[in-house]
Formats: sequence, structure tokens, C-alpha cells
Amino acid sequence: MNRKYFLLYWTVVFLGAAMWHGSAGAERIRVASSSPSLTARLPHLVAHEEGFFKQQGLDVESIVVRNDAIILAALAAGEFNYVETGAPSPVAAIAKGLPFVIVGGFRSRLDYIMIGRKGFGSPESLKGAVIGATGAGGLSESVVIAAMKNLGFQRDRDYKILYVGNSPLRMLALEQGRIDASIFTPHQQLILLQKGYHSIMDVGKLLPEIPSLLLTTTRERAAANPDVAVRFLRAIHQAMEFIKTNPDRAIDDARKQKYSGDMKTEREALKYYADTFSISVSAKNIEALIDISGIKDSKLKPGDFFDARFAVKAMAGK
Repeated sequence: MNRKYFLLYWTVVFLGAAMWHGSAGAERIRVASSSPSLTARLPHLVAHEEGFFKQQGLDVESIVVRNDAIILAALAAGEFNYVETGAPSPVAAIAKGLPFVIVGGFRSRLDYIMIGRKGFGSPESLKGAVIGATGAGGLSESVVIAAMKNLGFQRDRDYKILYVGNSPLRMLALEQGRIDASIFTPHQQLILLQKGYHSIMDVGKLLPEIPSLLLTTTRERAAANPDVAVRFLRAIHQAMEFIKTNPDRAIDDARKQKYSGDMKTEREALKYYADTFSISVSAKNIEALIDISGIKDSKLKPGDFFDARFAVKAMAGK
């Protein structure tokens, strides 16, 4: 081997070892999300693309598992370090005695709009309607019940809920006439309104204290590795602030991270929900979730469900 190739060989070996060492030195964690949409995925994708996870010494595997119940069962089994789910699910699970703790927020309020087919264009028109939801115990069902209760409607007496699956399936059910209305995210709203469907009400304004998504872990992991939770939340917080100040680049980051979709529509939809990204969660948020979850045990207080110290420390650090 001549000197030129000898030096090249050892340079490659050295760089490879350095890269392996950097990866090995990072804390590897698995984080699951129950939603594949950008309203949930964008902070993850930006944190990966902009290097915020790496800056915090984390090697994050971001995974989508489209069911809150399954994702929480996997958390309990040790399959994931942290999970991001619809906000009512971890509250209900903790109330049942599961050893979880909410360590941060993710989306501070709901961005859902109730969309209806022809003939359903006002809250009053929903009396007697069939409203689509993803499934039993999920965020969409809880939100629909809470919103309709605020309007004075009682389930099964004034309207019915039909479980039809996730958002694309709810859109299909609406188009097929199997349901009269359902709640949809900004991206889906834009598509449906362009097709001539009707906006009935802004659910987020009707239920302002209810957050959309929360980050949960086990109490054992939170106690054993508090610094990892703080660093993960810090990276997500950095990504959220980046999204708010650099929306065009954030959408481009999603594209680079292999997110498939109509990026023009996604960019337009981002205007409606970018300001809802937040790692903060408050006692008022938890109280609202306890209320819509139908928890009867008056002994349970907000502090039994969440620990605000992780997010506070994450936002205070660099």
C-alpha cells in the first residue's frame, strides 16, 4: 500500500471511529407518537433535521403508533421511553392506577374544527346528527362529547357517535354520508372546505383549557433519568420556537425528513396551529382533562397526574 492510500485508509478509519464514538456517546431513547400528522410530527422532524436532539446529547428514534391505548400499553411494557398521545388518554390511565406521569405538554390547545356535510352548517343543526370519532376512549371521542355537552347536547339522546377510524377514514365516512359531521385538523379542514363541506364550530375556542397532546413517561423512568426528560423537552422546545420563527424552513425540514404530503397545503395549515406548540402544561389544563375524562375520584388532584418541573427546567436551560 503506497503512502497516499495508507494515509487515506487510516483517515477513513479514524473518522469512522470518531463518528461511532459520537453516536455511542449519545443517550438513545425511543419516543412514540399516536398521530402521523405534521400537527404532531413537525417538532420531531425539525429537531432531527436541525440537530437539536444531537445538541442535547440524544439519539432519538421517533416512531408512530396510531392508537393511544396501544402506545400507553407499550410504555408500561418498557417499549418506549416517552410517548406523545391525545391529552385525555394518559389522564384516564393514571386515574386507573397506571404508574405514569405527564412530564410536558406538546400542543397547548385544540385546533379542531367541526366540519359537516350539506345541511349541517351550525351547532343547532347537530341535533340528531351522527358524528364520527376515531374509536372508544380516544381524543376525538372525548373532544366531541365535551364540545356537544357545552352546547347542551347529550350523547345518544341528542346525537350519536359512530366509530369510523382515524382522520382519513373520518373524511371518507363524511364523503360517503355515513356520518353527518366530525372534527378535523387544519390540513383536513382546508381540503374539506375546498370540497364544499361546511365549518360548524371552532372546537378549540369552545374548549380553551383542553390541550391537544401531552408527553408521558413512567414514574420510575422520570425518577431514575430526570435529566434525559429535561434534555428531550429542551430539544422539542427549541424545535417549536424554530417552527414559529422559521415556518418555511420547518416545512422544508419535514420534506427532508421524508414526510410525504402536499407541502403547500401543509404550509398553509401551519398558520392555524404553529402557536399551539408548547411544552408547558398547567393545573388548569389537567383539571379540564379530568372533567372531560369523567373521573369520579375527588381525591385525585392535578399534581397526581403531572410534574411541571421538567418543562420549567427545559425552558430555563440552553
